[in-house]
Amino acid sequence: MTGNDFFSDAFVRAAAPLGAWVGEQLDTFNAYMPMGEWNVNLLDRKYRQSGRELTVSVLGSYALEDQTWLWGWANQSPSWKDSGVTAAAEAIRAIGERDGIPEFTT
Repeated sequence: MTGNDFFSDAFVRAAAPLGAWVGEQLDTFNAYMPMGEWNVNLLDRKYRQSGRELTVSVLGSYALEDQTWLWGWANQSPSWKDSGVTAAAEAIRAIGERDGIPEFTT
């Protein structure tokens, strides 16, 4: 492990260099997307908020009750099959398999 008891060394090596970039992207998104009413249609891959529309993908979902994460690629929802909504999660899984990052594959 690399100074933590939670993430694998492979994950830390992959993610650490991107930390500042991720923060910058979040700031940019928040500046672009004003607060307001929102809705999402996952089958159409559309997220709408304050009159703006984005194409989205499902990376995964988090269950508050039991504090578990389920990757989009592991979700067995029949309505998502062949919809493309989990394509980004599937790409992350492929990176995890290629680079030996268990957080991306389990």
